[in-house]
Amino acid sequence: ASAQRDFMRIDARLALAMAYAGLGDWDSARRYNRDFIRLQWEWGDSASTASAFALEALALAGDRQYENAVEVLALAFTYPRTVGGWLKKWPPLARLQAQLKRELGAASYEAAWKRGASLQLDLMIVGLLVER
Repeated sequence: ASAQRDFMRIDARLALAMAYAGLGDWDSARRYNRDFIRLQWEWGDSASTASAFALEALALAGDRQYENAVEVLALAFTYPRTVGGWLKKWPPLARLQAQLKRELGAASYEAAWKRGASLQLDLMIVGLLVER
């Protein structure tokens, strides 16, 4: 029962992050998403942690940090053990990819994607959590 409560508490943070992202409230979205990332990382679930970087990409794009958004989106999409099936189906991410390609141009987008695909998840998590 305790593990189930912990799991529900963790998932509630992801749901809140997604809701705030949908409202364009990037500060709140980041706060709940980073909380989700921290808890999932502590739980040992690197797949869910990697997938949550897609929400970070939305927030970065909302702040006009387009290259950083592409990099963390690439990490979310290419991490080997990601639970990213929902990433490919979630319309805000499809719109985000199109927006980022328009903003950066194809060559810059592809270069940022390659950089992001080579990022190390653990280092990104630590950097994100220290930045809080």
